[in-house]
Amino acid sequence: MKKIALSFTEGRVVRDLFQNGLLDLLTSNSISVDLFTPAERVKSFTQQWEQPSIKFFPLKPRSMGRKEFWTREFRKRVINKTPGLLPNWLKFEYQRLIKPDPELIEILRNEKPDLVVLTNPILHYELPFFHAAHTLGIPTLGIIRSWDNFYKGLSFHPDTLAVWNPINHAEAVNLMKYAPENVKIIGSTQFDPYFSPDPIWSRKIFAKKMKFNADKPIITIATLGAFQHQYDETYLLDWLIGAIEEDIIPADIQVVCRLHPTSRLEHFLKYKSYPNIRLSFIDGYIPSLSWVMSREDVVFVANLLHHSDVVISPGSTITIETAIFDTPIIVPVFHIYQPELGDLQYNHHLSTHFKRLQELDLIPITKSSEELGEMINKSLNNPEWYQNERKKLVEDYIYYTDGHSTQRLLNLIIDLL
Repeated sequence: MKKIALSFTEGRVVRDLFQNGLLDLLTSNSISVDLFTPAERVKSFTQQWEQPSIKFFPLKPRSMGRKEFWTREFRKRVINKTPGLLPNWLKFEYQRLIKPDPELIEILRNEKPDLVVLTNPILHYELPFFHAAHTLGIPTLGIIRSWDNFYKGLSFHPDTLAVWNPINHAEAVNLMKYAPENVKIIGSTQFDPYFSPDPIWSRKIFAKKMKFNADKPIITIATLGAFQHQYDETYLLDWLIGAIEEDIIPADIQVVCRLHPTSRLEHFLKYKSYPNIRLSFIDGYIPSLSWVMSREDVVFVANLLHHSDVVISPGSTITIETAIFDTPIIVPVFHIYQPELGDLQYNHHLSTHFKRLQELDLIPITKSSEELGEMINKSLNNPEWYQNERKKLVEDYIYYTDGHSTQRLLNLIIDLL
C-alpha cells in the first residue's frame, strides 16, 4: 500500500478536500494517509474522519522568525532579479539557512510516506513540514488553493504544484520560475459542489428560506474581510441603505450581506433590525483550524449567488464565483469613510489580483458611489450586461466546470506515487 502525508492548518481544507470525498478516494485506491494538523487533539474532528488507513499527527503552530522572513524576502529578490540562480539558492536555503524540525523528521522517518502533500504553500505554517520532507528526500506536492495566490508569493517551493487554470500555470512559470512540467492544472476542488446535479433550489424556495419576496430584486454585498487594523467594512451597506432611501436604486430591493470569514460580525449586527436586510455568515468552527463550511453551507452560497439579481463585492473570490451562475457582479473600489485606507487596499488589488481583470475589462469596476448606483440600475434592467465577460471569467479562472477537480487531484497524486 502506498502512503501520503498531508498537512493542513485551515478549516477550509475540510471544505475543499475532505467533504468532497478525497480521503475516501485515496483509501479506496489503496493509499493510506497520515494527516498532520493542529487539530490532532480535537476529538470531535478526528472521530469524524478516522478510518483504519488514516492516522493523525500533530502539526505544531509556528511563527515566522527573522531568519525565515529574511530568507523569504531574499528569495523574492532572486526570483525577480536573477531567476537563473533560484535552484542554487533554494538548495542553499533548505540545507544551510533553515533547520528542519527533528520531531517531524523522526515521524516521517518512521512513517515512510511516498509523497508529502502541502495544502497551502503560501503560508509559513507548513514550512517545517516541507523542510522535513525535503531533508529526507520525499517528493512534495503543493496545492494552490485560490486563483490569486501567486501574487502573495510562496513560503516554500514544493516539487510539484497543483493549480486551478492555465493562467495560474503561467503565473507559476513566470512569477515563481517553475518548470512548466512541474505545474499541473486540476481546477478548483472547492467549487465541485457548484457543478453537482442538484444544488440549485427554485427562486420560491430560496426566498422562503431567506424570508424574502420572490418577486422582488435581491442584492448581495460580499465583504472582503477585515485585513487592515480598524478597517471599516460597513460602509457599503450604509451606502446601499442611503441609496434606497434617496431613490437612487429601487426601493423594493432586498439585501443579503454575506460576510467574509475574517469580517467582524459584531460590526454588522445593527443591520438585523432592518426588515429588508439579511446577514449571512459562516458559523462552522473547528478548534485550532478556525472557520469551516459544511457542504450544506456551500450549496447555500451557490443558491445565494444564483438567485441574487446583483452581487457587489470589493474584490473577494466571490467575484469569480458569481460568474459561474451568470449573475451580474460589480466591484466598487472606493471607501466613503476611510478613503486613504481604501486606496491602500484597492490599489494593491488592482495592481496584482485584479490587474488582468481590469485590463481586459472582465468586470465592471467603479471608483465612485454615483457610478455604483448607475451600475446597479443597469444590471437590474439589463442582466445581460457583461455577460460575455462573465463567461470568459469562468473559462479563464474556473476552467473545469465538470465538478471533478477532486478526482483530478487524486489522479495527480496517483501519478506522482
